[in-house]
Amino acid sequence: MILANKRGIAGQKTLPVAMSAPFLRALFNIEQEFDDKSMTYSINDGGRKRHLNHVTEADLYVATVLFGLCNTNGHINRVSRHAIYQRLEELYESPVSSPQFYEAMEKFKIHRLITEEQHQYGVVSYKINYFLQDENDYELPWLKTERPKAARYFLLHPVVFSAAFTSLSLASKKLFYSIAAQQGNENNKAVERLFTNRNKDVQYMGLYKLLHKAHPYQVRKVLDELSSPSLFTQTPLFARAEIQKASGQYKAFMMIHPSFVLSPQKGEEFREALLPKKVYKRTASFIDRILTALSLREYVTEIELNDLVRYFKGKGYRIIRPALEILKQYHKKHQNLPHNLIGYLVKSIRSMTEFTFRGILERTHVIDYLSPVENDTDSRWSHFLNAMSPYTPRKVEKACAAAKPLLEKQYTRTVSYDYAEYQGSSELQLIPGIDLVRRKAYSLQKRVDAYWKMERTVHQHRGKLSDSQLIDQMLGEVEKLPGADRVVIVPPAFTLEAYLHTHFAHILAP
Repeated sequence: MILANKRGIAGQKTLPVAMSAPFLRALFNIEQEFDDKSMTYSINDGGRKRHLNHVTEADLYVATVLFGLCNTNGHINRVSRHAIYQRLEELYESPVSSPQFYEAMEKFKIHRLITEEQHQYGVVSYKINYFLQDENDYELPWLKTERPKAARYFLLHPVVFSAAFTSLSLASKKLFYSIAAQQGNENNKAVERLFTNRNKDVQYMGLYKLLHKAHPYQVRKVLDELSSPSLFTQTPLFARAEIQKASGQYKAFMMIHPSFVLSPQKGEEFREALLPKKVYKRTASFIDRILTALSLREYVTEIELNDLVRYFKGKGYRIIRPALEILKQYHKKHQNLPHNLIGYLVKSIRSMTEFTFRGILERTHVIDYLSPVENDTDSRWSHFLNAMSPYTPRKVEKACAAAKPLLEKQYTRTVSYDYAEYQGSSELQLIPGIDLVRRKAYSLQKRVDAYWKMERTVHQHRGKLSDSQLIDQMLGEVEKLPGADRVVIVPPAFTLEAYLHTHFAHILAP
């Protein structure tokens, strides 16, 4: 549907929204303590107080938008809060103000309707609760599945984003949402609601409780508003809105007009996930190129790349390159990257001095001799910087370059692997000739991790070749594998700074 919102102005359609029925029930249930006016909250210290147990128009707007921009698991990953509000402004013809938006988000967090995870640089992630079946407190235990599925949802017609809809009273908007959840995608299903009822859910405690009304004429006024033909393109939202009295009980019969009842079609999408915003494109492009050159790009997710860009923004390219080389050193030792890239870099890079000296050790290829034995690399860096910072970077670099061939000759050894380490995939164990392949890898002292990876790859494609062809192929591939690593082995008391002082004092001297 084309609305008079920002999307419509750009010629774009506004899509329906699939909302979880358990979420709507939980939202309305915050009003179980509606009469307790002492429960208040504010979004900042000293800010205006708001009732915690009241459902507002902004709550309905925000809930609708959250379901429109979450992914299929109910998650909104690593975005700014403002980006969510921008989506709300884009969808609604008459959006609520940003303070109202932030107040609704805070209320949702307090009532555990959503869970927030804060990241660095003002980036947050949200999980919508009551989205999956296992989050439904009222579901019977034996109906829960091992792999949770989406809870029952209902489709909200794009009309809810129109100014005609948002101009309705809060009571009318709440009732429309409630009936939409119960009627589902059935065009001609009348929903019956008592005015008073005994139930644990506010939705079904009766229309007096849900709408905060006390008399039948007040409920009638709400129904008249929803059944008025002048609301939206001359079509009433409710095709049926009757009140009957039987046995002293008032009840209402309601049905949403077929024009606003939607049935999901196979392959139709109702979620337009809000993705992390790509920031600072030039810096991002530079970081991407350096990571690629360091053979690290495949290990860095788009989210992590965004975090790196934010971290390095304004620091300059001469700083970024040696910083990323820290990750290369980590990968070289651990064959992976730190779980928290930014945290590791912040901890590893304390000052421009460390950047400078780390660059020197990298360029002269003596970085591996800094901390070859100790696990406490941070402590080693502190000792090295304390010892070498009195000297000019140019002299330190000259001394390190002179030390490189001597260090390599004295303290570098080639790793020696045992044959048993080449026992790779157990699925290939029974293939005739596999022992020959493994012995060849052992005799050539190929890197064990590279050999294992080759066996796993072969196993995944097994079946396309006969066993003998497979063995011939593997014998050829073994020769292409990288050889054993060379590792640094030094005496326990060895330190790089002491080595430089002892052997190259003449270079370091003023």
